[in-house]
Amino acid sequence: MNREFILNELAELRKVFYEEIQSNQHNISEETVRSGYLNKVLDLFGWNLSMTTEVIQEKVIAGDSRERLNSIGSRHSRPDYRLLDRGILRMYLDAKTATEDYRNSKATAFQIRSYGWSSQIDLSIVSNFEHFTVYDTTFQPNEDMEALYRTIHFSIDDLINDFDRYSQFLDKTTIQTMSWELSSFDIELHKSDNKKLDAAFLELISDFRLKLGEGLNNSNSTLTPTRMEYYIQLIINRLIFLRTLEDINMEPHGTLREWITNNRNFWSQFNNSSETNLYHKYDGVLFEEKIPQNIKIDDQYFSDFIHSLYGSTPYKFDVIEPALIAEIYDLFLGQKLNFDNDNVSISYKKLSPSGSIPTPANFSRYVVNKVVNLDDINSIEELLTLRILDPCAGSGSFLIEVYELLLQKLNEIEDEKPSYTKAKNIIKNCIYGVDIDPIAIEVLKMTISLKLIVSDYEPVEPMRNLLSDLDSNFKLGNSIVEKDIYDYNSDLSSIENNEQIPTSYRELFPNIIEGGGFSHILTNPPYIEPKHFRKNWPQVHEYLKDKYISKSGKSDISLFFLEKVLKLLKQDGRFGIIMQSRFLKTEYGKNIRAWLADNGYLKEVKEYAANNIFKDKTTYIVVLEGEKKQNDNFRYIFSNQKVSSNRSNLEDVLQSETHTLDITKEILNDAIIWSYRYFKASSVLNKLMLDDNFITLNSEDRFDVKVGPQVLDKKYYVLRESKKVDNYIEGVNQLNKKIKIEEALVRPLYENDNMYPYTDFSTIDFSTYIIFPYNEDGTLISLEEVVNRYPFALNYFEEVKERTNSSIRKKEDEFYGYTRTQNLTIGHRPKIFIPMTAKRVTASLSEVSVFGDNSNINAIVDYFDDVNILKSYCVILNSKLFNLLAIHISSDANNGYYKLNKQFIGNVPLPILSEDDITYLSDLYDKILQEISSMRNGYGEMRNYHKNKLDDISEEVNSIVENMYSLSDADLQTLKLNIDDTSLDWILNIR
Repeated sequence: MNREFILNELAELRKVFYEEIQSNQHNISEETVRSGYLNKVLDLFGWNLSMTTEVIQEKVIAGDSRERLNSIGSRHSRPDYRLLDRGILRMYLDAKTATEDYRNSKATAFQIRSYGWSSQIDLSIVSNFEHFTVYDTTFQPNEDMEALYRTIHFSIDDLINDFDRYSQFLDKTTIQTMSWELSSFDIELHKSDNKKLDAAFLELISDFRLKLGEGLNNSNSTLTPTRMEYYIQLIINRLIFLRTLEDINMEPHGTLREWITNNRNFWSQFNNSSETNLYHKYDGVLFEEKIPQNIKIDDQYFSDFIHSLYGSTPYKFDVIEPALIAEIYDLFLGQKLNFDNDNVSISYKKLSPSGSIPTPANFSRYVVNKVVNLDDINSIEELLTLRILDPCAGSGSFLIEVYELLLQKLNEIEDEKPSYTKAKNIIKNCIYGVDIDPIAIEVLKMTISLKLIVSDYEPVEPMRNLLSDLDSNFKLGNSIVEKDIYDYNSDLSSIENNEQIPTSYRELFPNIIEGGGFSHILTNPPYIEPKHFRKNWPQVHEYLKDKYISKSGKSDISLFFLEKVLKLLKQDGRFGIIMQSRFLKTEYGKNIRAWLADNGYLKEVKEYAANNIFKDKTTYIVVLEGEKKQNDNFRYIFSNQKVSSNRSNLEDVLQSETHTLDITKEILNDAIIWSYRYFKASSVLNKLMLDDNFITLNSEDRFDVKVGPQVLDKKYYVLRESKKVDNYIEGVNQLNKKIKIEEALVRPLYENDNMYPYTDFSTIDFSTYIIFPYNEDGTLISLEEVVNRYPFALNYFEEVKERTNSSIRKKEDEFYGYTRTQNLTIGHRPKIFIPMTAKRVTASLSEVSVFGDNSNINAIVDYFDDVNILKSYCVILNSKLFNLLAIHISSDANNGYYKLNKQFIGNVPLPILSEDDITYLSDLYDKILQEISSMRNGYGEMRNYHKNKLDDISEEVNSIVENMYSLSDADLQTLKLNIDDTSLDWILNIR
């Protein structure tokens, strides 16, 4: 930005403006302000007004068109400019006449705030060139707010005189990156009390859904719950659709409000119009299903919702993108209505036990643009041969972006605005969706219809049958459970059958399947933990494990979708799938990784370090892109860019390629896990793994990596803030209830709370205990013995039995036992404790009777209980080199932490130790413990003396371990690449 040039030009513009004001002030119209001044200002600040990916100017509507809009009550008044970053809206700029005092207008403020809020942007501006007012649009506005509430105002004089302060609100780079510097202004964006559009709209339709459920339930007792829920969704979809049509000037503005205020029963007017007028205009996907005329719903159940869409509403449906509505609806689809006599409530669905995670529109667009390459498409005929599927479509996020991409290509081919028929043919011929949820299918039809209706096409006259012939593209079905399930289990229960819907794609889309399959498949399949699926659909779970490659009991259903995608693709067809990255690194993903490698299906694997790509959820994401043919290699991309707090850089995060590698089949054949770090260091790791002088904990029968015992219910069985009183332990359970229990029935519990290396467990005064009703050999203490010897424990066990939701032991006299009777003896044996999640390996040997917390601590055991060999390996585990190796075989966690579970730490190469090695290292371990104790008990220079001795030992340890691994300098540099190894020395963790 040439500062001096801009200042000179602004000064000249100001001069011309004031001269025109003096000579002709009454004729300086809004159009003159736009074309004569604001266009030039935008040009000065780097905006290319001819690029529609940077600036879109609203057309001025006048003459017959304006009269027509007036006749249907249109208030067409979108802001004059949309300022964009690669087509993504960043700011509105609205022009006013030169003499208009808009600054004190509540109506102007409410209008611009509503548009900005509805478009989910930070700031918007209103200007008449002489004055500029910047409005915070991150909060839900109302029409009674003061006009200047949370605004920044500056004049053209202020802009010139204090350029550095105010220029950011017009500067292209600042606006596109939303990198405002607001510390000198009395304004704070994204305050905690701000309600965003998605949250507000979800709350609005969720409350209406519940109220409508009450209305149907009270008035129509013969309807089944599933049918009521289905009709409710149809009604909501049609209302949102019609309200949007009003704002985009395809239906008279205020139609719904007129029906609710004219005292002629809203429901009958709306339902009659749906079956007649609206059906004839928009038949098919949205209005084909007829809701029975005998259904009655009183106006009271509609009134609040309808009125919330008019008047002082902040919702501007002419700018709320269908993709955003789809994203909001995805959250909505994770919930279901429950009808219990007169009560109606909302709960999460079985398929979404913790709620749905909507795919951000940016992410869907990114995947679609990568996978659906249209460079070789040169005609409409070629375009219409594409067959693009989302097999778990939800509300249609991917398919909306597919339509947008194909429509752009249609525009390029024809070099003109397409007809409505050609735009509709894109959906009719090319776009297909399947989902297991009947409600989702109705939402999908609505969002796709909305996207079509609001597209830029030549006006249609007369409006008839606009949405016909689209319903056959969107089908109810289960993409991973086929009808051959009856061959596995002919008596599949009706509950599982009705909820899982065995499906044949050959019956859904016969022509496509007979033609070889789909040309493209894009999807973000649901991630459901196996325990949830197994609990709700045990028979289907067994079928899936038997039918698909991913046979592990821990396999989530997204892996089954990955396999099915390749079955549904035609030869050379392309796919893009968003998945959780854990299968790249876990044991349960081993089979699917081998299958992908053997078939060469992959073209690109992209892993993201950012774990907040999905809003308000922590997820570790990978995008798989490929095609149904053998590829010799693929690109592995790692993006370590973080998503900013206001998410303005999400597009850059999605596009970023921090590190890339070409991965060959030979590399994959030896790969333990898939990750950028692993592949980068694979030559070093493979060299060690093929060396007979090295072992791993997972490959050696002598060693094992264990977790602690899995209790009946942790919140009852773990006691904190505990102390010993006589022969009892008094502590507090996780429900904050004080418990007193016999000392013989508890054991100390070690937790991952700032673990230190070389901890001397004999000196720890434990305050956390686990209730342990077992003998040292792992057998359950009999109920008779509990009754006779441990009355406090007995009373507590009986109380827990009444309160717990966890599964009870099958035998009535074992109700106080753990959920899983495993790893019950390791607490009494020597073991090395290491954290499951940490910034480095932190190893300590315990020879006392103590358990590790099974949720965050591993225990390495030796089946010969050789303390000296455990001490020796503890020294190696704490070394800098072992940490470097472990990091390359780990998985990422939050904030620079690594996951070091058994499948990771157990695969890190360890040197085979000679007797001399064991003697030397075990003595060194004892020496380290002694020096740590002396340092902690020392003071002044004596403390420094022992600290210096520890520093020397640390260097000695690192040198010994490096000699054991015998790696070259080049190998060491490979391991250190992009890792700060200065933070990995164990001495830094000694306190």
